[in-house]
Amino acid sequence: MTGPARSNREPLTQRGELFALEYLANGYNATAAYKATHPRCAQRTAEVNGSRLLRKAEVSAFIESEKRERNTRYDGRRGFVAELQIRETSTASTRQVLAELSS
Repeated sequence: MTGPARSNREPLTQRGELFALEYLANGYNATAAYKATHPRCAQRTAEVNGSRLLRKAEVSAFIESEKRERNTRYDGRRGFVAELQIRETSTASTRQVLAELSS
C-alpha cells in the first residue's frame, strides 16, 4: 500500500519569483533578470546562475503559468498597454522587495 504522492519540488523562493517576474518583464533575458535581483553579482555569475535558475522546475513552472495567464489577458492594442503596465509594476515591485530584503 502506498501513501499519497508527494512532490519533491521545493517551493519557489521570493528571489526565485522575483527573478521569474523580472525575466518576463525584460523580454526573457535571464542574465539581466538575475542581475536585477542580485545587483552586486559579477556578470559571469549572472550568466551562469540565470541559466541555472531557468532549469529549475519550480521556476520554469512559475514562468509558464505567468505566460499562460498573461496570454489570456492579451486582446489587441488594449492588451499590449496592459502588458506594459504589468512590466512597469513588476520592475518597481522587484526594486521594492530587494530593498526590503537588503535591510
